Amino acid sequence: MIIFLQIFSLLFAHDIHLTKAQVEVNAAEQSVQVSMHIFLDDLEKVIQQETGFTETMHLGTEKEVPEGDSLLAVYLANHFLVAANEQPLSFSFVGKENSEDLLALWCYFEFPLSGIPTKNLTLTNNVLMELYGDQQNIITLQGPNKKRDYLLFQVDKATASFSY
Repeated sequence: MIIFLQIFSLLFAHDIHLTKAQVEVNAAEQSVQVSMHIFLDDLEKVIQQETGFTETMHLGTEKEVPEGDSLLAVYLANHFLVAANEQPLSFSFVGKENSEDLLALWCYFEFPLSGIPTKNLTLTNNVLMELYGDQQNIITLQGPNKKRDYLLFQVDKATASFSY
């Protein structure tokens, strides 16, 4: 039954093109922390298109190419941006792990705040939007005061703000 469900999900995995992310402003660690769920096949395809890397990457497996993390980090740094007080924050790749169904990766990265006093963030999330015109990226945000918000990013609206 499990094998059938996995095969079925592979056949119909991309009727909807969607990533999801959780973003937390961690005041104690002075950083904006991100956990993002991205389907592997789309991720490898877009990285290959953007970089010209031609090998199969095998991200998240024992066969992963040595350049896997660096190619992934560069792609994410170019397509997920955070600014505080209109100042771009620097991207820091933390790591990745496979999703439970092995069809996607959870990618972890952060943006150090380095003592920047802020109550407003501007986020740009155009991950996979160069692949699909119907791509949607959903973010659940949490500020240090536990304020929550939900943002939807689409090809025609890839930037949004969050105040806390």
